[in-house]
Amino acid sequence: MSDDDSERRVLSRKELAKEQRKAAYQKAKERRASDPRHLAMKEAVKAQRRADYQKAKASRKTVASEAKASRKASASEAKANRKVAAAKEQLAATRSPEPTAQRLEKNEALAALAGWMSKGSTAKN
Repeated sequence: MSDDDSERRVLSRKELAKEQRKAAYQKAKERRASDPRHLAMKEAVKAQRRADYQKAKASRKTVASEAKASRKASASEAKANRKVAAAKEQLAATRSPEPTAQRLEKNEALAALAGWMSKGSTAKN
């Protein structure tokens, strides 16, 4: 077989159809690449996709910031509750378990002593 024979070989109907489909695809591809309507449609789709992504991103950020604020508020509330509980414990620890009458007697004795010890006082026990 010579080179001429390979160029002029006979194609089956199946092979011929395949080559024609391939050629039609390439031709359509070239047409789409230069078609202004197709290019405008592609740009519109891109812009819409970007806008959707930005909207979704903003939504995710909003949800995340709200969750963070919620966590922060609950943490500060828990901290405040712990402080209140600690203050109550400290107050309970500093309170004397003595009955009220005994405390009043001690306070009167201290007041008399303070009066007697103060400068210029003439009080004598």
